[in-house]
Amino acid sequence: GIKSKAINGQAGDLLSSSIDQIYNASGDTERRWFSGGESQFARASWIGRVNYSFDQKYLAEFSFRYDGNYKFAPDQRWGFFPSGSLGWRLSEEAFMGNISWLGDLKLRASYGTTGSDSGIDPWRWSQVYSKSGGYVFGSSLVDGLVPGSVPNPNLTWSTVSLWDVGLEFGVINNKLFGEFDIWGKTESDILGTRLGSTPTTYGASLPAVNYAQRSWKGFELVLDWRDQLGDFDYSVYGNMGFAKDQWDIYDEAESLTDGTYQDNWRSRIGKPNNRVGGYIAEGIIRTQDELNAIPEGFTQFGRDPQIGTILFKDIRGQNYSEGPDGKIDENDWTYLSDNGRPRINFGIGFRFSWHNFSVNSHFQGVGAYDRMISTRDGGGVFQVDRPYFEIWARDYWTPESPNARYPRVAGNWMQPEFGGGPSSFWMRNGAYIRLKNLNLEYSIPGQWIENIGLSAIKFYGNATNLFVLTEMDEQDPEQATLDSYPLMKTFTGGLIVKF
Repeated sequence: GIKSKAINGQAGDLLSSSIDQIYNASGDTERRWFSGGESQFARASWIGRVNYSFDQKYLAEFSFRYDGNYKFAPDQRWGFFPSGSLGWRLSEEAFMGNISWLGDLKLRASYGTTGSDSGIDPWRWSQVYSKSGGYVFGSSLVDGLVPGSVPNPNLTWSTVSLWDVGLEFGVINNKLFGEFDIWGKTESDILGTRLGSTPTTYGASLPAVNYAQRSWKGFELVLDWRDQLGDFDYSVYGNMGFAKDQWDIYDEAESLTDGTYQDNWRSRIGKPNNRVGGYIAEGIIRTQDELNAIPEGFTQFGRDPQIGTILFKDIRGQNYSEGPDGKIDENDWTYLSDNGRPRINFGIGFRFSWHNFSVNSHFQGVGAYDRMISTRDGGGVFQVDRPYFEIWARDYWTPESPNARYPRVAGNWMQPEFGGGPSSFWMRNGAYIRLKNLNLEYSIPGQWIENIGLSAIKFYGNATNLFVLTEMDEQDPEQATLDSYPLMKTFTGGLIVKF
C-alpha cells in the first residue's frame, strides 16, 4: 500500500501523485489505499498585566486578553477580556497589632472574564458547500454540490465571567492556615439554535446564534494544621468545595415555563444541566395478593403486570397531563434528582515524619450526588446481558425467595419492569470517600552507611485506591457503568541509592 500525507500546501501534488501510483503503477490489487489531509487554523492574542503594591498591605492587579480567532467573521473576530483583583492584608494594619494569636489575615476580591469558542465549527459565519451525489453527462461523472448550514456572520465569542471573594488567615502562631472563598461564574452568549420555524420551501433550518446563558455558584474551604511535637512533625489538612449550576436563558416552548406542567418540571430554566431521569418505582410485586390488588386494566408499557417484576407509579396521562391514567408509558418518565453531578467535592489528608520514617496519605470523596446503576445500553440493567452481570446470578425474585433484592429473571427481556430501564429502583447515593494515595518512606540513617561509600539509601512504597467507603455495592462509585473498566488499585515500591 502507498500512503501519503499532505502538508505545507502540497496537498494537490501529493494527492495527485498518490492517485497515479495507486491506479496506474500499483500491482497490488488488495492494498490500494492512501490517506492525505490538510488543515489550517489561526489564533492570536495580546496579553497584558499590571501589578501594584503599597507597603505590602494594599495589593491590586489588572490584566487583559485581546484574542482573535479565525472561526469568526472579520468584524467579530476579536474579543477583549479584562480581569482585575484587589487585596488587603489586614494583619499588617496597626489596629490589628494587639491580636497576638493572629499571624496573617488577608481579604481579597477578583473579577475576570475570558472568551470561549467551544462548539463553534470553522466557517459557520460563511456559506460553505459540500459534494453530494452527482450525475453522468456523456461519459463523465459530474459531482453535485449542496449548501451547508445557513451561515451566521454575527457568530462571536461566548464570554465566561467569574467573581470571587476570599479570606486567607493564619492563626495560633501560624499553626493553622486557611482559606475561604465564595464565588460565582456566568457563561453568556452560548451558541444555540433558537426556537422558530422557516417555510418548507426555504429548504434549511435556522442558524445557530449566541444567546443562551448558564451560571454557577459555590464556595470553597481549605484548612491546614501544621505542628511539631519533639521529633514528630505532622500536618493535617482538609478542603471542600460546593457548586451548583443552572440555566438562566434557554429557548423553550412557552408551555414548559407557563405552568402548563406542574412545577415546570420539563423546563431547563433555573435547573442544573445534569439531572437524572427515569420512572418512579414503587417496588417489586412480591406476592399474588400484591398483584391482585392492582386495579384491573392497569398496564405497564402495554403489558399486564406480572408477579416478581417492578411496579411503577402512575403519575401522568397523555401529553404529560398530571394525574394517573391507568397505564405506565413514556408520559410517566420524570426527573428524579438534580444532583446528576457531585455538588460537594472534598479531600482530607495527613503527613507526618519521625526520625527517618514518613507517611503521606490523601483521602478524596464527593457528596450530594445521585446516580443510577446503568450499563452501556442505558439506565438500568438489561437482562439480555445475563449472566455477565453478577446481580442476575444471585439475589433475584423467585417464588421461594419473594423478598429478593432484584426482579425475576426472564430470559433475554430488556423491559423496564424486569430492570431494563432507568428508574428510581436503580437510583443510588453516589457519595463516597476513598483512600486515593498512600506513600511510605524510610531512609537509612547516614551514620550506618557512611563507611561503605554511600550518601543515602531510601526505601519507598506507594499504593493508590486502596479502599472506598460508599453505599453503592453493585459497582464502584467512580465507575462509569456496570460494564465499563473498573478503577484499578496500584502498588509500587522501590529503592533509591545515592553514592
